[in-house]
Amino acid sequence: MPRRYETTNMGPFIVLAVLAALVCTILIFVMVLPENKRAGLNNFFKKVADIFNFKNLLLESILKFLYTISTLFVIFYGFFTLFSEVYGESMFFAGLATMVLGPIVIRITYERSIMFVLLVKNVIEINKKMYVSTGQKKAEAPKAATVVEPAEKRCPGCNIVVDPDAAFCTNCGQQLKQLKFMHSRKCIKRF
Repeated sequence: MPRRYETTNMGPFIVLAVLAALVCTILIFVMVLPENKRAGLNNFFKKVADIFNFKNLLLESILKFLYTISTLFVIFYGFFTLFSEVYGESMFFAGLATMVLGPIVIRITYERSIMFVLLVKNVIEINKKMYVSTGQKKAEAPKAATVVEPAEKRCPGCNIVVDPDAAFCTNCGQQLKQLKFMHSRKCIKRF
């Protein structure tokens, strides 16, 4: 009779893991991440702060490692395929194609991935240069332009909106040309 393995209820472990993660996150945000606390940190916690503040990108190193290992794998796989046979057929040309084309395909794939990493690094470098040259703590987004509504010309007699070039009100017939209209709807001055 096959041996049965007992399963455990993972619910309490998940709850404990979530609580531990929350407590550690709060501690890191309060004690490690603020820039004013950086001077009092030892080297380990400075590295932790750099990781959580994204000062150094780990993705670039990981991609380089994966690129190297996958390229070497394809080359060795192609080399061993040179000397293998499938159904009595030599795999020499398949191995040669794998050794030549495999690294090229991998290189193109990883170059496309690394472009995004380089883009982010360049943006970070630009922000650092802006900080040094302007003394700002963070690059500020340009402020939105204030939209000024065009002045509405209103008739002083009946207070309806009239054509800006009109000489008389189309509703009550009052003469409009000698009036000076301000940008406010309520403020109307006469010469």
